[in-house]
Amino acid sequence: MAVRRSRGWARGAAAFAAVALAVGAGRRYGWDGASAVAAFREARGTLGPWAAPAYVAAHALTLALCPPYAIFFEGGAALIFGFLPGVACVFSAKVLGASLSFWIGRAIFRYFTSAMEWLQRNKYFHVVVKGVERDGWKFVLLARFSPLPSYIINYALSATDVGFFRDFLLPTVIGCLPMILQNVSIVSLAGAAVASTTGSNKSHIYSYLFPAMGIVSSVLISWRIKQYSSALAVPEELQSSPTNGNDNGDAKLASTPSKNTSSGKTRKRSCCDILYKQRSTLCPQSKANSAILYSIYAPKALSDNPSLQDVCPMAPQGERKLFMNGFLCKHPSTILASDFKTLLLNHAGDLDNIVRSSVNMVTTTELPGLNTLGLSMARTDIAPNGVVLPHSHPRASEMMFVHGGSVVVGFLDTKGRLFQKSLGEGEVFVFPRGLVHYIMNYGFNLATTFSVLNSQNPGVVGIVHAMFATDSDVVEGLMARMFEFGEMGVSDNITAGFPWAF
Repeated sequence: MAVRRSRGWARGAAAFAAVALAVGAGRRYGWDGASAVAAFREARGTLGPWAAPAYVAAHALTLALCPPYAIFFEGGAALIFGFLPGVACVFSAKVLGASLSFWIGRAIFRYFTSAMEWLQRNKYFHVVVKGVERDGWKFVLLARFSPLPSYIINYALSATDVGFFRDFLLPTVIGCLPMILQNVSIVSLAGAAVASTTGSNKSHIYSYLFPAMGIVSSVLISWRIKQYSSALAVPEELQSSPTNGNDNGDAKLASTPSKNTSSGKTRKRSCCDILYKQRSTLCPQSKANSAILYSIYAPKALSDNPSLQDVCPMAPQGERKLFMNGFLCKHPSTILASDFKTLLLNHAGDLDNIVRSSVNMVTTTELPGLNTLGLSMARTDIAPNGVVLPHSHPRASEMMFVHGGSVVVGFLDTKGRLFQKSLGEGEVFVFPRGLVHYIMNYGFNLATTFSVLNSQNPGVVGIVHAMFATDSDVVEGLMARMFEFGEMGVSDNITAGFPWAF
């Protein structure tokens, strides 16, 4: 802590010394306020109609390349162009610079895994990732109103999965206005004051009116955004309230007296009062309805246990003892510790294939101890530019952990919506049961993932294998029709007459 304080004081002293030297040099060489205004005006006259485009390009580059000159550009805009044109120029440069920074950062973090790994080690970056995942464009808008430099926000957001137009560009367009108004207004007021002291006739009332309105607007917008950000915070009592329907906790809440401030009398909380505070608590009539529904659906839920085979027709009376849904258990006296151990996941598979990937699946057949536990495991190794082709597990959901490298994963729901994410080392993703999903390695290093599936025999339905390996004239005709749709381009208009979406 003492070292940080000493560094902070040293930086502050260095900044103060630099400002003092600049002020002293300006006084010595005649660089006073009037001379500065005249120099800026002369530069504008020299460039002519190219002054504004040149300014926007230069300021956008300073924002993208991160030199500490942005504040000087924003202040100089008022001196060169005046208040309203200066605001327009700074606004254009801000949007262009933010877009340029976003795509530069996305290219760097996508193609240089070392840069992404360095960023992921920063604890504040995880705050950004969680904020973007939870609030999307709202988080980006609030970040624009924070005191952090804009180039830090631009590059941090480029490393996340935030979308460019809706989640990045539009909040940037809205969020950069208050700081632009504030910076340009302050310098514009200073320029008007200098002009008045030099006896200039251009010091009219609007020279003060528009900058003053800009400062007031920035303060009001910042205050409103602060109120909005505080409204996004989740109340502490809602965060700490149980959501799993703890009966004991509900009983305590129902019997806890609360004060009636208007009458001074004590009364017990009604059941619906508790429902307002705690969503998991049910009113008596709701509990009765829930009991009725449970009595109807519970037997069916208990009878529909997940199948462990693809098909399981009922055997005739004389054959029912020959097979079962699952595997018979060993005699307890023959169970060994080796039944619960496997070495199949401690090495990578063969990557010398067309898809440059391998999957080692461990089910009850490979690890007998998994029988009746409803679990299986898999190790997936993917070389750079490798892929795990689209497939589904009809009997299990899958939770995947990225052990090394980086991957792009995704799945499609029953409405055809794509859910896709880029994952780094240590991150987890879940594929819901029965949905088509895939894994790709767009990095430069080997990627390794480990998965746990909630079935001892999850099954695998490979889309490519199912369509291309099947020897059937009907399937070939079906594939030909599918390729016709691919050439036409699938849209909502084409699929509107289908009985369901494919």
